[in-house]
Amino acid sequence: MAYRPAVLAARRRRNRARKASGVRFEWFIEQVAQKVRISLRRRVAIAGQFLQSKVVQNISIPVRKSILGGHTVTTVRSKKGEFPRADTTLLKNTIFNVVRTSGKDIVDAYIGTPLEYGLMLEVSRKMDRSFLLRTLNEERSNLVRIIDGPIR
Repeated sequence: MAYRPAVLAARRRRNRARKASGVRFEWFIEQVAQKVRISLRRRVAIAGQFLQSKVVQNISIPVRKSILGGHTVTTVRSKKGEFPRADTTLLKNTIFNVVRTSGKDIVDAYIGTPLEYGLMLEVSRKMDRSFLLRTLNEERSNLVRIIDGPIR
């Protein structure tokens, strides 16, 4: 862009005046960016732990069993649309939380289970007992608050 001579002359005068007054400019963008990256990593880790604990809490309701004369008579399991009830607590004990980073930036956070049974519960329309996605949707506002809060 071509500047007019008057504009260039005004800039030179301001630069001389600034140098004469002892004003110095410093750029802190790298320090600010580093602080934001560290804060974001911590926030995503906290959000992942929070979501993991909520998933475990939601699937910790035990299966109800009625015992008559030493024999199990009836067992009340989860119904369609409910969180799965805990029978052996294996599903509850295998819920994991992993935050993956790549270089300086956060890539993603995973909350899940390695059990095929957990996958069946999560995605099967016939069973309709999603516990991971349902918990994520229920806690979305809390997770946004954790991740999106002010940086201190």
